[in-house]
Amino acid sequence: MNKLLIKLCAALLIVCCSSVFLNGCDLITHITEGHIWEIQETKDATCKETGYVMSKCRVCDATKQDTLPIVDHIPLDEVRSDENTHWYKCAYCNSDVVEQHEYILTNTSDIKHEYTCTICNVSFREDHVLGIWVGFGEDENNLEGLKNECKICGEVFIEYLENADPICEHEFGDTFITLLDPTCAKEGWAAYPCKKCGEPYMKVLPPTGEHSFNADGVCTTCGHSIEE
Repeated sequence: MNKLLIKLCAALLIVCCSSVFLNGCDLITHITEGHIWEIQETKDATCKETGYVMSKCRVCDATKQDTLPIVDHIPLDEVRSDENTHWYKCAYCNSDVVEQHEYILTNTSDIKHEYTCTICNVSFREDHVLGIWVGFGEDENNLEGLKNECKICGEVFIEYLENADPICEHEFGDTFITLLDPTCAKEGWAAYPCKKCGEPYMKVLPPTGEHSFNADGVCTTCGHSIEE
């Protein structure tokens, strides 16, 4: 009887020691760093509803739920577009979505820079907007050339010169040339030519903030709604 009891106690001790050995790292991490989460269930967010991620601690069985924010509409099929907007059917809510283009700078060249819509890939090109040409070289009497940079896309232009004149000490007046008219939502640009050499100083013209609403109360330029 005593031998059987000793064997049972030994077996129980082995089981307990094995459990501690297998979970020892998790226990130490749980004590020193907190819960060790494992994902149990997820629900994707849509354009109408938030989603969530349900997690459970593998040491103490504590649970938590993290909310996933509502996402933008996603095209179900072909995206169609015109000059100012694109439209498509949403894969989540099956509604017809009309949006203004969302442009990012995608390409530059010696003549123009290019913007492309991130949703429908419609693109357009614009002339570079240059600032003042700045000389470079050993000193102002020994110039190697002139350098300029587009104020929109950062494209750098360099012209190497022979026997270049010293850098002009520019003098700008109040006369300017509008290069790009501002709209209700976008900035414009104006050029103030130097009275001595004609090189322009570029100035940003702020958006006008003056919307042009149609019969539905939506701005025909930027898409802003009068109800917003």
